[in-house]
Amino acid sequence: MTLEHIALVLGVVHGDICRQATVRLTKWLKKELGNLITSGIRWCDDLGFDIAACIRLSQETQARYKRASS
Repeated sequence: MTLEHIALVLGVVHGDICRQATVRLTKWLKKELGNLITSGIRWCDDLGFDIAACIRLSQETQARYKRASS
């Protein structure tokens, strides 16, 4: 997939999650969040990025965010 296509699909999934936020369909939400994880890994590969490096960078960023918001 190209970056433009990834951005479009990500927007659709984000919108779906936003629309369902008040309903809280647990099974559906688990599937959509899992799709974001799986798709994110595939998109990194599609764009030629090192998947392990992308995950490492995201983990570092999440840890900094968690410390800053504590």
